[in-house]
This record gives sequence, C-alpha cells and structure tokens, in this order.
Amino acid sequence: IAFFKGTGLWKVRASGGEPVQIAQARRPSSGSWNTDGTLLYSVEHGKAILTVPSGGGTPRIVRAQRPGVRSALWWPVHVGDGSAFVYSAIDDATGRRTLYLARMDEASDGADTPLIINDSNPLVAGDRVFYISDGELKVQRLDVAAGRLV
Repeated sequence: IAFFKGTGLWKVRASGGEPVQIAQARRPSSGSWNTDGTLLYSVEHGKAILTVPSGGGTPRIVRAQRPGVRSALWWPVHVGDGSAFVYSAIDDATGRRTLYLARMDEASDGADTPLIINDSNPLVAGDRVFYISDGELKVQRLDVAAGRLV
C-alpha cells in the first residue's frame, strides 16, 4: 500500500509493519502503482508527474507543465503495458480539463495525445478507462497503439 505523508511517498505491507519512505513528494495530489513496481505520482499541486521504483530511488519527471500548452497535471494512472499512462490536465488553449495518453519513455515536455475533454479523474482497469460525464459513469476501451478511446 502506497500513501502520502507529509512531504513523502511511503509504502507499507498490506499485512502491516513499519511504513518505509520511498521518495520525496512535495505537495502531492495523486498516484498509481503498477504491477511491475513502478509508481507514478503528481507533485507541487500538479506541476509535474514523477515516477520512482517501489524500492525507492531518485524520482524522475515523466511529465511537466508546459506554459501555453498544459497545466495542473493530476491523477496519473498506469495503463496495462507499463510505460503508457493516462492523466488529467488543463489544456491551456481551451482552459478545459482533458484526459491525455502519455508514455513514460518519452520526453517529459513532449506532446501527449488528448483522449477526451472531461472534468472527471480517470480510472483504468486493463484497457478500459472509466470517468464521469454529465453525472453518469462512462467506460470506453483505450487503444494505446492508436492513441484513442474506442
């Protein structure tokens, strides 16, 4: 189980025990833990999304705000294959919150694929993306290779 405490990202076994700090996390807001042990988390009120192995280490920025392009990066969620993830950010051109598809192995300031304009936080299970739209729970399949919801 991973959680934020103070200015850190921590983990504790589900069976109990002493919590262990994994990395620093100034002003964190959300995160996701993949089956390969990689954690993604948002810091500094959405200034950046970082990744770190669950065993600890130096966090690496995988997405950063780009003035005039995107800001307030929140709710990173791993997508099946490990390197792809979905996150929510403000599209600075429209001022609207948008869900984006990105890859951890691409440049942190790269252009990501917009999936849908939506104010809700994404949840991902397998190749399905769940979100709220007009007060209703929606689910769509994510085609990572094509970079779109189908």
